Amino acid sequence: MRNQWRLAIFLYLIPLSSSLAAQASSSDGKSNSRLKPPDPSTERRSGGEGSKTTASTQNSSSVINFPKDLYTEAFIQRKSKRKNRRIRNPSAPVVDSTLLRFLSQQKVETKPLGYVEQELASASISQEGDKEQWTGQFMYENVKSTLIELGTPKAVAHEASMVVQSYVLARIKQRRIRYFLKKRDMEWENGGIANGLPENSSLGSPEYGLKDIIDILLEFKLTGHDIAAIFKHTPGIVLMMPRRYSQHLKDNMNRETLQDTLSRAYDNVLLGSLRLRRHDAKKILRSCPGLLTLRGSKRAEDVLTLMTSLGVSLKSLARTKATLPVLLSRSPSAMFRLISFLASDALRMPVKDIGPLLRGKSSLSLIDAVAPVHFILNADNLRSTSLNIEAERTLINEQYRKMSETVWTLRNKIGSQDLSKVIATYPSVLLLNAEEQILPVASYLMNDLGICKNDLPRVLQLYPFLLGKDVNSMQAIAEYLLNLGVKEEDLSGIFRAFPSLLTKDIETTMTPVVRFLQEIGIVNVGRFITRLPPVLGYSVEDDIKPKWEFLSKVCLYPTFELSTFPAYFSYPLDRVIRTRYEYLKFVKKVPTDLLALDLVLRHGDKDFAERVANDLDGGKRFTTFARLRKEIQSKELRLNREQKKMTKTLSRKIDS
Repeated sequence: MRNQWRLAIFLYLIPLSSSLAAQASSSDGKSNSRLKPPDPSTERRSGGEGSKTTASTQNSSSVINFPKDLYTEAFIQRKSKRKNRRIRNPSAPVVDSTLLRFLSQQKVETKPLGYVEQELASASISQEGDKEQWTGQFMYENVKSTLIELGTPKAVAHEASMVVQSYVLARIKQRRIRYFLKKRDMEWENGGIANGLPENSSLGSPEYGLKDIIDILLEFKLTGHDIAAIFKHTPGIVLMMPRRYSQHLKDNMNRETLQDTLSRAYDNVLLGSLRLRRHDAKKILRSCPGLLTLRGSKRAEDVLTLMTSLGVSLKSLARTKATLPVLLSRSPSAMFRLISFLASDALRMPVKDIGPLLRGKSSLSLIDAVAPVHFILNADNLRSTSLNIEAERTLINEQYRKMSETVWTLRNKIGSQDLSKVIATYPSVLLLNAEEQILPVASYLMNDLGICKNDLPRVLQLYPFLLGKDVNSMQAIAEYLLNLGVKEEDLSGIFRAFPSLLTKDIETTMTPVVRFLQEIGIVNVGRFITRLPPVLGYSVEDDIKPKWEFLSKVCLYPTFELSTFPAYFSYPLDRVIRTRYEYLKFVKKVPTDLLALDLVLRHGDKDFAERVANDLDGGKRFTTFARLRKEIQSKELRLNREQKKMTKTLSRKIDS
C-alpha cells in the first residue's frame, strides 16, 4: 500500500515539475512565487476553454488525471480547521476590575472576635439567607466556650478556636470566589444571564453543626483535650457530616461521615489492628494530622497492609509509638516506590530486612526525603499540600537519581558489595552526595590514614557512619592522637579496628578520659591508648571511674596492674569483674591483693574456674554462684524500685 502511494505521488509530480519549468522559462526575470499545489478545477476549466497553456502542460496533463487530488484535499481540510479554531466563544478574562473588587470585599480578618463582633462578622458573611447563618457557630467565642465546658484548658481552647474560625472563614472565601467565577463565566457566555447556579454557596446544612460533631467525638470517649488537639491539626472535621440521617438516606449513601472516619481510623486501625490501649490511641489521634479524614484513614490502612506484607508484625509497629503517627501519615505509593528501590538489583536488600528498616527511627530522614508528610497547622494556607505537587515530584525524582549515583559509587568505586548491611546500619548514606562527601572521605581514609583499598569496604561496612563525617573533624582527631604520643604508623591499625573513634568529639568525650588517666598515674597515655583505643569513647563517670575505684580496693598496686593490662576497662564491672573477685574472696578464700589482673580476667568462665580458682567440676560451682548472685541482685533492684514508687506515692498524697 505504501509503495502504491509513493508511485501515485511520483506520477503526479512529473507533470507538475514540467509545468513549473515552462513557467520559469517564460518569466521575465521575476522570482518564482511559493509553490502551491494546482487546483484540479482550474486545470479542467483551462483545458475546456482552450486557455493559454504551454505545450508541455498539455502534454503532461494527458499522462495522469486525478478526479480530485488527495494532497489538495488534505491541505483544504487543515486550512478549514485552523480557521474554525480561531473562532471561539467569548469568555471572561482571567483578571478584571469586577474580580478585584469582589476579592477586596471578601477580606475577613481572623483575629479573635467578641460576641457582638462575631454577630457582625456572621451577618457580613451571610447575606443570602438562613443557611449562611449556620457558619456563625464556628466563630471563635462559640468554639472556645464549648471546649472550655468540656474541661479543656483555656490556652488550648484559645488555639483550637482560632484555627477553627480561620479555617471556616477561609473556606467561605474560597467557596464564594469559586461561585463568583462560575457565575461570571456563565454571564459572559450567555450574554449576562447565569442559569443553573444555586442562589447561594453555603458550606454545609443547617441540619447539623458543631454540637453534632462534638457529640460524635464524645461517643468515641474522647476528652475535651483530645477534641481541641484534633481541631487544631484537622479543623476540616467541623464541616463534615456527623452521621447519616434517615430523612436523607438516599442522598447520603456515598458520602463520608465523621462517624465512618472515626470507626475506620480509631476503632479499626488503632484499637483493632494495632491493639493499642485507649490512652495510646488517643495520643496518636492528637499527634497525627490528617488521620481523621477519608484519605488519611485509608492511607493508614494501606500502610499497615504494606508493612505486614514485608514481615513486620502489628505488635512491633504498636511498640514504636514515637514514629507511628508519622508512619501512618505516609503515602502508600511513595512507600512502595522506596521499597522497590531498596529491593532492586542495584541494592539487592532482602525484603525481610526492609520492614524493620522502615520501622526504625534511623530511617526517618530517608523516608522524609522520598515520602514527605505535610502537616497543616495553619488554616490560612488550605492548599499547602497541593500547591507545589509538580515541584515536589521533581525533587523526589531528582533524589532518586542521586541515590542511584550514590549506590553506584559505593559499589563500583568504594568496592562495597553487601550494601544491604551498610544501609541497614546507616540509611541516610543514600542521601549523601557521592562526589562531594563519599569520595573525599574514602580518599582521606586511604591516602592520609593509611587504610588500604582492600580493607576500606570492610571498615565502612563495620561503621558506615564514617561516610557522613566531615574530613576536617577526622583530621583533627588524628592530630589529637599524635599529640598524645600515639605513633603515626599505628594510626591505620587503630582506625581500621575501631573506626568509630573518628566520629567522637574531642572536647566532650576524649579529653575527660585522657585527663582521668593522667590523674590516676598513667604516664604514657599514648601507649595506653594504642593498646586499648576504645577507651577514648568510654564515659568517665559511668564506666571508667567505678572500675578504677573497685580496682583500688582489690589490688595492692592498681596503677601498675592497669598499665600492664589496659583491657581491664573493657570488661563489664558487675557481671565479670566483681563476680570473679567475690568468688575468689568469699568462696575460695583466696587473697586477691597480689593476684595479677590479667590472670583473673583474661580467661573465660570455665578456664577461670579451673586455672585460677582450681575447681575440679568443670566450672559448675562458679556458674551456680554467678546465677544465684544475679537472682539476688535482680530481687534487690525490684525491691528498690518498689520502695521508690511507694515513696513517690506517699509524697503525692502528703502534698495533696
